[in-house]
Amino acid sequence: MSVGKLTNNIKNLLAESARNDIRNTEKDDTYYIYIAYTDSEDYPFADSDLSESTLDSDLTVLYKNIVTMHRVLPGGVSRVIDRKNWVRNAQYVGWYNGISNDSDYYVLTTEIIQGVARQNVYKCLFSPTRTISTVAPTGTGSQPFRTADEYIWQFMYTVTNSEALLFQNSLYMPVPEKVTKTEAETLSTSVPRYSQYQVQNNAVEGGVYNIRVNPRAGDSDVINKSTKTTIKIRGLDGTGSTPSKYFQATATRNNDSDRLWKFVVTQFGEGYDAIPFAVDSEDNTKLDIFKLDISPGLGHGTDAGNELNAANLMLTSRSVPADDTGFAKLATNDFSVLGVLKNPIDANTDLIATKDYYTVAEKILTDIPALFQEDEVFYKSGDSDFAGKVIASVGRELFYINVGKLENVFADSDSIVSSTHSNGITKKYGREIKLNSGTFITVDYLTESIKRSADQIESLNIILKL
Repeated sequence: MSVGKLTNNIKNLLAESARNDIRNTEKDDTYYIYIAYTDSEDYPFADSDLSESTLDSDLTVLYKNIVTMHRVLPGGVSRVIDRKNWVRNAQYVGWYNGISNDSDYYVLTTEIIQGVARQNVYKCLFSPTRTISTVAPTGTGSQPFRTADEYIWQFMYTVTNSEALLFQNSLYMPVPEKVTKTEAETLSTSVPRYSQYQVQNNAVEGGVYNIRVNPRAGDSDVINKSTKTTIKIRGLDGTGSTPSKYFQATATRNNDSDRLWKFVVTQFGEGYDAIPFAVDSEDNTKLDIFKLDISPGLGHGTDAGNELNAANLMLTSRSVPADDTGFAKLATNDFSVLGVLKNPIDANTDLIATKDYYTVAEKILTDIPALFQEDEVFYKSGDSDFAGKVIASVGRELFYINVGKLENVFADSDSIVSSTHSNGITKKYGREIKLNSGTFITVDYLTESIKRSADQIESLNIILKL
């Protein structure tokens, strides 16, 4: 048996796989973002400790506190990355193999085209040492390009308005998946995906654009390995083969004891087969103090999700309070728990739920208009083990969560009382979702409650960090 060592790329693979699984309409699986109220401030985790294990009993109690469920439609999931707006006079990092999102090696820019704003994402392929970025990258060309400040950029993709609406906020921005051959057959040249497809098709395999001081070199090596203050550099192929175009750059420093080299790329490299290395163009001396970076796979821009380390997944459900579904009546009060549930069971069909919206809170119809207030607790007359916490009261309809013993449920003709009000139950309605059905994917206890409102669209967003 062989035990393999995983690389950081497994996170990208898991995020891509989960995204594709949720979007797969041929499967019977459905996913819902649920909203739950709590009957105590520290529920369901005693100290809101994310490391604390979640027991079956915790989830059962959580389930009875769920009020509404909102389906995540196939278009409601995307891989996302940290949002990084291009900022004038900021310094960016040239891409290298193994770089993480902690480094600012990509940017989002806003360009106005014929009065219309267009948001483009670019990857920085080369950043001149000690040089700030003063010129924003623009355009949707398929080839790497240089700006006046000597930065080298690669256009990756355009964030469409619909993607921005669903998956973009102040912290995150979406990353589209590769354009498939099947999709490309019917792709219009006027849509942003076509520009991304052009980048994929025209990517340069074995491209070299970046040079930097070798991170394995110590300060003394950087100082003592050369006495020159200016070096003309050429990139050779690690296999000894001849690239179609040699990478060339110039490295300069103030004096022979200065460890800070400044680089200017004078020619992009193309057609390298293996890890390239730098030599002095004058005498072919190998320069181990410098590091050259070869493009990934088929070239920069062929796979935006993996190249930008999109290991986070955003699930989104946009919900409009409506009277015909009953949601408008429940779009009130504060909630402090939400999460994702897979394949809950529809109580009416006894099949996997498929509707866009479900009321999961308990509901009773009272004999006269219910006067109970939100958060008020009521009991079955004469038995305090039968208890409910009011979520919403609309006319004779009373929505609540069970805060008594789980096995004690109200029934038709029961009398209910609180400290100030009393009513008779005309009809007890069952849940639209079977209790404890489905699989919990996430549980998020919010440190601050969120207020619902019946006069606004809810955009429920959950980030899965894989």
